[in-house]
Amino acid sequence: MNLKPTNDKGFIASNGRAGFGSQQYQLLKLDSGGNEQWHRYVNMTECINVIQTADSGFLAVGNLGQQFYSWIKMDKLGNTVWEDTLYSNPWGLGPASAVAAIELPDSNYLIACQLGSPNLFKLSHLTGDTIWSRTYSLAPSGFLVLNNGHYILNNVSNFWEINTNGDTLSNIYIPAYYYAWSLIKCSDNGFAYTGYSYLGTSKKFILVKTDSLGYAQYTSVFDFPDDYQTTFCYPNPANNALQINTNLFGSEKSILVTLTNMQGSIVHQQAYNRSEEH
Repeated sequence: MNLKPTNDKGFIASNGRAGFGSQQYQLLKLDSGGNEQWHRYVNMTECINVIQTADSGFLAVGNLGQQFYSWIKMDKLGNTVWEDTLYSNPWGLGPASAVAAIELPDSNYLIACQLGSPNLFKLSHLTGDTIWSRTYSLAPSGFLVLNNGHYILNNVSNFWEINTNGDTLSNIYIPAYYYAWSLIKCSDNGFAYTGYSYLGTSKKFILVKTDSLGYAQYTSVFDFPDDYQTTFCYPNPANNALQINTNLFGSEKSILVTLTNMQGSIVHQQAYNRSEEH
């Protein structure tokens, strides 16, 4: 289940397929106490991401089968406003899918896609029609909006700045043997990303703080426990620190939370079982 907070202090969740082989994916709206308010089935094999929009509705993105991107705009009650499914020209590496979405200052939407082309779309918020689309040699897995209205796209091996038309302005490569999973903006207009380094048999967690141009200011390296696979980076406004959340896909199904200060030193670290409430 992918769970996100909503502006009414409740939650929206993409909750899995209606059944084995189904092309219907369930979205679930919960109140602040976790009680169901409504659920809807949308025409997707998999819903990868769902965001709340400024009109209190929702935008869900994912795939339909192996070869089609899918996105659906809903109102605040989960009723479909518009939807679209586009052939993805898949690269043959797995199911092509829309993986991330944001609402832009002009109210339109930016959608990043993987394993197909084009792999970045700007959509009209009114109709879902494509305003423009772009194909990059490395597909973006996420993005940030900069103060100047430009965007930063990122994937595991680099991140790059584009303008409002999707044209590449600069390209900063992540060092060899580094793989980045998560990128955030920092209060000093720089960035931080987390992931891992993999050189030979040595695998380590990394946290890299960069300046506003993407050049590294410092790198922190942590031991990599067995079976930990992915890592996510979150800002912590309370003490201007960064949090790394790593998911374990072994038998324990646990989560390791590491809190660091802005110099990359560990402040606190604790592991949780996924069955616990936090």
